[in-house]
Amino acid sequence: MHEPEPTPLTPQRALEISSQWLRRHPIITALGVGAALVYLGVVLVLLVFPSSRGERDPLHAADAGDVAPTASGPQIDLAPEAQAAMEPEPPGPAPDPAEARAAGVHVLYLGGPGTQRDPLPEGMTRLRVWYGGLYINRATLERRLTEFALANRLGIEATYVPAAADYPTRLDAAMAAGPGHAPDVFLLEAAYVEAFAQRGRLASLPVPADPAEGNWLPWTLAPLTRGTAMLAYPCDFSALVLFYNRGLFDRAGQAPPDTHWDWQTWVSLCAVLQKRLGGTGQVVGVEFPMQTEFFSALAAQAEGPLYMGQQWLLGQSAGRTGQLRALGMLQVLVDERFAAIRSGSGHTPGTRFLAGQAATLVAGAEMLPALRNQRTIRWGISILPRFTNATTMLEVRGWSAWTRSTQPFQAVALAQWMSATPAGGERLSARTGIADERGEEARIFDAAAGMAQPPPAIREWPAYTRKMDAVLAALPSDGTWDEADALASLAKATGVEPPTRPQPPMQPAPGPSPFDTPPMDTTPAPAPMPRPRPGGTASGPSEAASAHR
Repeated sequence: MHEPEPTPLTPQRALEISSQWLRRHPIITALGVGAALVYLGVVLVLLVFPSSRGERDPLHAADAGDVAPTASGPQIDLAPEAQAAMEPEPPGPAPDPAEARAAGVHVLYLGGPGTQRDPLPEGMTRLRVWYGGLYINRATLERRLTEFALANRLGIEATYVPAAADYPTRLDAAMAAGPGHAPDVFLLEAAYVEAFAQRGRLASLPVPADPAEGNWLPWTLAPLTRGTAMLAYPCDFSALVLFYNRGLFDRAGQAPPDTHWDWQTWVSLCAVLQKRLGGTGQVVGVEFPMQTEFFSALAAQAEGPLYMGQQWLLGQSAGRTGQLRALGMLQVLVDERFAAIRSGSGHTPGTRFLAGQAATLVAGAEMLPALRNQRTIRWGISILPRFTNATTMLEVRGWSAWTRSTQPFQAVALAQWMSATPAGGERLSARTGIADERGEEARIFDAAAGMAQPPPAIREWPAYTRKMDAVLAALPSDGTWDEADALASLAKATGVEPPTRPQPPMQPAPGPSPFDTPPMDTTPAPAPMPRPRPGGTASGPSEAASAHR
């Protein structure tokens, strides 16, 4: 019997068979279509939101910058001994909080399952963080650290050293003790950067890939950079400015300070105001720090800076004339019976100004919280009155990473994360745009910082400061000192042998005066370099004095 040949399976025939099968099984058909739609939706979500795949923590991409390891490795320079020790650090015994507090430090454990006093669980990845010194807002820092620990699923052992003088010493000793004792991330003043860099303590940090994470004010970068190496991410800054009591100037019938005031105008008008309102000595025209910071600003204004980068110029012939002028300026302030705040005197700068007993005050941003919280005086801010220029002194600090950290990627991310917020409310943010949100006074500090002399890249600068403060504090309170002798004492205190007293200049040989026919200079004068200002423009603020009611 002849059997019929099977019908060949063509695409049209396959489609017909599939349609018949689907009509006979509607429930299975509906389930299949639903599963396909769900699968397609999941694929679309992963394509549109790649961070939800868990390959990268959102904190690193959005808040702390992209510091994930790449094929070429991280951009952090590690000591040779750390290159061979990249395995996670063994947990080791946790410090006893009671013993730590007895030693002058406070330890918290953030990100773990217990309370802030409970040590982190054994084996949990941890970062050690140190901060301390003056003008620290512990609540803000601990909140930021906790957020980072929870977002990155790790523990943070945070150590706070309240004593400003002890903090750098303890920090260096912890690093000398090695892993298990040294912090991975720590807060550092620009004045100590050179000393720690020369001892190999500071890692070279990567420039953030996200421009929004690297929007630091330009004057905060140089003090924390050596060559092309970024040794700390700036978090805040301060500069010496002039605070004034508008009410006292109104009572004396005088206009308050403005950008046109020079040094002589400031001293003369404040002396007149003190005579009119002082009476029994309750009101002074000026309250100022008789300390190295102010002396250094005056010397720079008189074109005799104490230093230039890594070069120490105190007592040297290059800056001697300007330094003598600066000591003479201090002498005038003392002669006028203004209030000089000396180191070791027990007097806190700004006490008389906050009590309404000083017309002007030379101080930094540390005065802002107290002034904002009082309602008894009307106050304002201006840049320092100029001598030959309006130079002032700048203070900057930032977050650094240890060269031998066993968690380099997390350390860099945490340093970036912490730099987004000032370490204390007494300082101004180092980020662009944020200063505008902190009030009118931030604009004045920006103008002053743009003209400031950055801290020196000199290892001995902190020690020099303490020694010079002691010499300045010992100068007679009636102003009866010789500028040359005072300069010699300052130079000797810093280990510099000053040159002998300058001899009279030699008389020129007889001949025509060089002023009879001035030489023609055909070289075009270079255009002045515009100083950076917030907002990316080179122009300064419309006003350099700010009044508050």
